[in-house]
Amino acid sequence: MLQVLIVEDCPQLAFLWSEVLSDSKFECETVASTKEATSRLLRKTYDLVILDLFVDDGSTISLSDWISVRTPNLPILMITGSGVMAHGEHTEVAKGVSWLLRKPVDLRDLRAMADHLTHRDACPSAEMSARS
Repeated sequence: MLQVLIVEDCPQLAFLWSEVLSDSKFECETVASTKEATSRLLRKTYDLVILDLFVDDGSTISLSDWISVRTPNLPILMITGSGVMAHGEHTEVAKGVSWLLRKPVDLRDLRAMADHLTHRDACPSAEMSARS
């Protein structure tokens, strides 16, 4: 089962996202701050990190940068309700972020992006061809 860390300070959203992804066979843990996220990331390996852009202890941009240096292949999905980075600037501002979704998040998009970023959307026949 793929491991997901969700960094979201709104308990209702963290629960909802966790439930949706759990229904898709992801194992999710939620934290509300960058400090808690850093602590978890030092103790455990994850397959995907989902970051709300702004949480209780500030912006998660420096956390995304730290993650991308520490574990460069770990995909990061950033979610924001703000108007910042409206034109794809996240690729310049937060270089480690793989994709950006806007709130309110369509739960189908969240699930599809989690599948995509963890390579669970790969066609089985394509995987078999790649191994040959």
